[in-house]
Amino acid sequence: MSYTKAALITDVPEGKCVTVVLDNSEVLLAKIDGAYYAVSNKCPHLGGRLSDGTLEAGVITCPKHHAKFDLKTGANMGSAKIAFFQVGVKDLQTYPVQVEGDDILVDLC
Repeated sequence: MSYTKAALITDVPEGKCVTVVLDNSEVLLAKIDGAYYAVSNKCPHLGGRLSDGTLEAGVITCPKHHAKFDLKTGANMGSAKIAFFQVGVKDLQTYPVQVEGDDILVDLC
């Protein structure tokens, strides 16, 4: 595994998320229940920026078609909606996170 410094722990407050760019990829970092999580900032449905969505109780909602993802696991929590149609969505790409001192490290694998 090759971890890269993504942010400082002070950059990611509890219940909030921030976007960082690592190796030309946008990564969404979040702190939920005291632990840090990293996922792709790109919705697997149609590529919406998840950082423009809403985070509530550890679930991020895509701003484009309202697909929902558990940030702890990346699991899809609900289908996207296009007009009146429900569309299946793949799980979100997750990345391993480590905290060393004040640094949040992410492995893009």
